[in-house]
Amino acid sequence: MSFPSPLRTEIDNAVHASFDSYLKHRNTGLPRIAFMATTSTDEILLNSVAGFEQFREDLITAPKATEDSLYPLWSATKLFTTIAVMQLVEEGRIRLDDDASKHVKELVGMKVLTGFTEEEDEPIYEEAERSCTVQELLTHTAGSFEFPLLFQFSPRSLKGISDSLSLPR
Repeated sequence: MSFPSPLRTEIDNAVHASFDSYLKHRNTGLPRIAFMATTSTDEILLNSVAGFEQFREDLITAPKATEDSLYPLWSATKLFTTIAVMQLVEEGRIRLDDDASKHVKELVGMKVLTGFTEEEDEPIYEEAERSCTVQELLTHTAGSFEFPLLFQFSPRSLKGISDSLSLPR
């Protein structure tokens, strides 16, 4: 599916106008908005960005956001991860009821959080009764467990994590 050029321009202009209008209201709390629509064949239908690259008190000197701007995604990565996993499910390369440690070896032998010590308020971890499933990880119903990788993320360590995933090809 492709939009004819005049329609694409009209839609893009409408999206930009909407973004600009929204961002002008300082009570929105959003320093930037980015939007992209693609097809399953990677054709970019729309690509729009508005606002600022970095949030600053003095927005006059803040650089404007561009299509090449990089932003922290924080919890939005959950959405991207879920989409990627569900695509693997559709392809039959992974199942939602799979033991998650089958695909992420760092989950083997994970301990679950059972409480905190009264004196030091330190976490208490115990052996899990069973492994969590892929679905439980995606729906945040796997429980609270000790996952040291969360504190080791950096561009250098991400390569090691991605190398450890064992998905069938």
